Amino acid sequence: MDALLQDIRYAVRSLSKAKGFTALAVLCLAIGIGLNTTIFSVVDAILFKPFGFEDPDRLVVLQDRRIKDGKD
Repeated sequence: MDALLQDIRYAVRSLSKAKGFTALAVLCLAIGIGLNTTIFSVVDAILFKPFGFEDPDRLVVLQDRRIKDGKD
């Protein structure tokens, strides 16, 4: 346990000396965590959540097709 506390103290001292590196590392972590959260939320909402319809198997698609010059 003492070795862990010693390592933590050393890390804090080292990071406090290199403020630019520390700021950049924290910024990169924040961006990475934010992007991961966003991507997983979108994928979850699109792929894994069912639609909010009562009977999704009864949905149909209607299209309006216009015939021009005898072509479909």
